[in-house]
Amino acid sequence: MGFVLPSRHEVYVSPLQPAAAEAALAAVVKPRLNWKQKFQMRNWRRDGKFMGEVGEGRFSLQRDINYRNSFLPFITGSIAPSQTGAGSDVTVDMKMHKLVTIFTGFWLLMVSFFAVVVLIAAANGKASLKPGEVFPLFIPFLMLAFGITLSQVCFRIEAKKAEKFLRSTLNAEVTAVQGRDQVL
Repeated sequence: MGFVLPSRHEVYVSPLQPAAAEAALAAVVKPRLNWKQKFQMRNWRRDGKFMGEVGEGRFSLQRDINYRNSFLPFITGSIAPSQTGAGSDVTVDMKMHKLVTIFTGFWLLMVSFFAVVVLIAAANGKASLKPGEVFPLFIPFLMLAFGITLSQVCFRIEAKKAEKFLRSTLNAEVTAVQGRDQVL
């Protein structure tokens, strides 16, 4: 299951001091909408900017999109003084929502189980391998490939947008990447 569920852990180095980096981030991040605000007509149009909380050397963000993407990265991070003394180190973690991770992992595990059952049945000669009846044997494998591709592509597209936003806002460069698009 280790190569399936995407996440990122990155370290950025910014020339800004920690307080300035936090202020720069807080200036462009809007607060999250509460439930009442989400149902008001004027809030239905989303602008694609980031919303969340920034303070006390930590932040929690997510993009404000007007479409449904269950694989949207939840971004958490911390801002600390740089080890070199100039600027700040920003540690960033991007992960899918916990419920989406659990559901996707369970779904892929079940599809994998059925794919193994089909392989065992085919190896033992219990599955029909007649030319017109072979395609149904590929369905679990196609579902597995679709599930992996869907989660990876939808997460990566949004993670690249988040990375671009953080790099431009903090005037930062990525220095350490532990498993770009690493898996859980």
